[in-house]
Amino acid sequence: MQQTSAYEDFPGERPVSLQEKFDRLLRWHLAAAIVHAAQAGVLFGLARTWNEIDQFWTQYKVWDKNVSPRVQSTVLFGAKIELFPPIFLAMAALDHACCAYLWVWSDYKLQTAKGTASLCWLEYAFSASLMNSNILQLCGNNDIVAHGLVWICTALCMVEGYWVEKLLEQGKVTEAKWHFLQGCIPFLAVWTVIFAYFFDNATDAPAFVYAIVVVLFLLESMFAVNMVVFIYSQRTPSDIYNYEWTKIVLSITAKASLAWIQFGGTRASSSSSS
Repeated sequence: MQQTSAYEDFPGERPVSLQEKFDRLLRWHLAAAIVHAAQAGVLFGLARTWNEIDQFWTQYKVWDKNVSPRVQSTVLFGAKIELFPPIFLAMAALDHACCAYLWVWSDYKLQTAKGTASLCWLEYAFSASLMNSNILQLCGNNDIVAHGLVWICTALCMVEGYWVEKLLEQGKVTEAKWHFLQGCIPFLAVWTVIFAYFFDNATDAPAFVYAIVVVLFLLESMFAVNMVVFIYSQRTPSDIYNYEWTKIVLSITAKASLAWIQFGGTRASSSSSS
């Protein structure tokens, strides 16, 4: 019985060369898993020597009889901000390792060949939320309510990204465009909050915070640009490969940029102040 190729649904390209092209993504997933895991290990080891704890709190008004309302703050918990990067890097390493495993042992390769690599959106929902929360904290906000907003909106943005790919697979381009626009709303909400606190504290912010805000905003925006290009492409196998490859490269670049700019900046600021 003749074995059929997972890619023969796509016309216009030789199945052998097409399969070789998509199999490169397996090597990219493996490389990304190793790179992220190595960085997570190094940063986790370095963070253990860092004793500074950031307090996360919430604010609310307390109304007393015949007295003007007063603002009261309640500290909810403390966290080491330098543990955030190794955590989101470890999330990404686990995601890419799972992609590589499923690539070999299941139909995940076929999902990718159709432009619906759903597993990455689950990881993005958590890792990107933690990254944006990390950026907001660096901009001077430790209010748990604002961080909760950032987490929810970032996750909603990733859900819309998943539906864009799913609808494109089904040929529903118009619906996919609407879901893309819907995903832009929580994305802009997140960055409106980040920029509001950044500009409010810009005069006191160290240079590395400026770098993080600008670089990460541009890199996260490039995910949207990549998706727009994919939506308006013919979605040939080459288009799908380029789209998935760009997502992997942007993910590696964004996470590494935030992790190492923050690490270098916080250590430099600590050394200059001591």
